Amino acid sequence: MYHASTEEQTLSAYDPYITDQQRNEIQETAAGLTDLRVAHVNTTASGGGVAEMLHGVVPLANDLNVDTDWLVMEASEDFFDVTKAMHNGLQGERSELTEEMCELYRSVTVRNAESLEESYDVLILHDPQTLGMVPTVAERFPETALVWRCHIDLTDATPAYLEFAQSHMEPIDSAVFTLPEYGESISGVEKVSIYPAIDPLTEKNCPLEELTGEAAEAANVESYPFDATRPLMTQISRFDPWKDPQGVIETYQTVTESVPEAQLALVGAMPEGIRVFRELEDVAEDDDDVHLLTNLPDAGINVLQREADVVLQKSFREGFALTVSEHCGNGRRSSGRTSVASLCRSTMERTAIWSIRATSLRPPTG
Repeated sequence: MYHASTEEQTLSAYDPYITDQQRNEIQETAAGLTDLRVAHVNTTASGGGVAEMLHGVVPLANDLNVDTDWLVMEASEDFFDVTKAMHNGLQGERSELTEEMCELYRSVTVRNAESLEESYDVLILHDPQTLGMVPTVAERFPETALVWRCHIDLTDATPAYLEFAQSHMEPIDSAVFTLPEYGESISGVEKVSIYPAIDPLTEKNCPLEELTGEAAEAANVESYPFDATRPLMTQISRFDPWKDPQGVIETYQTVTESVPEAQLALVGAMPEGIRVFRELEDVAEDDDDVHLLTNLPDAGINVLQREADVVLQKSFREGFALTVSEHCGNGRRSSGRTSVASLCRSTMERTAIWSIRATSLRPPTG
């Protein structure tokens, strides 16, 4: 494993966004933790919501005198193929978990656990990729408190994958989920919930007028292929079947029956979603008002969120839905499946929830 680097951050930088009471609560809580050494462990230092959150959480903890490291696992592509299957299986995809997959997973996670050179008071392991480290770490560092931070929805997990995750729970001291219902199928461990949150100081979330240099150029709405004077719908998520991008296109097509000037921008990451991206190209090839945009910088995401008239999040499953929190933070109306709990929680008390179906897109009445 290697140490991920972060930029310095201070709690005082958030003064415009928090109350005096919130600041005092944060400082008092941190004061009780200053004698601890803490480390977060995940599988990437960039890309995705987990890394994005850690880039804010880790330096803030250190600013508050809580000694906090961030360790990144090292693994081959074969390992990530297996953990992607595990991720999908835990979210409900009915696929097989083979003994070969389990052996590869164990070999990589054990090797990373054995490479841990320092002892910590608290080790926070993020998502299924890191869970296999638990037995080895618990044996090598029996005094370390182990926390599993699960960022995905386990409410309809495929039994074989859920059993595999459950088999690692005994040494875990606490498991953290986005919502209480996401962890109901896990037993034998203390469970707590942490709701989604965004960092208002990042280029993705700060006011556009605060951007400078290349970020300001990326936030120039005129540089994008859509017409900024016409209605714009967007979905900002990786190109992944769980995000239902084809359903987004179908919703857009329904909208254009009554709003023919509407446009759609689907914004996602590559190359993991290359197959889905190619499928979307085929679906949208005859419509010049459907724009598939890839790997935009954070400032570009920021301007698209603010310029959109409606921001969609049509996911079948969501772990923590930072995208919806971002839309709310940027003052946009967000639309999502009301059956996805984290989408409802992310939008609660902040924006109207639209229930999206393939045949209708109507705001709530009354």
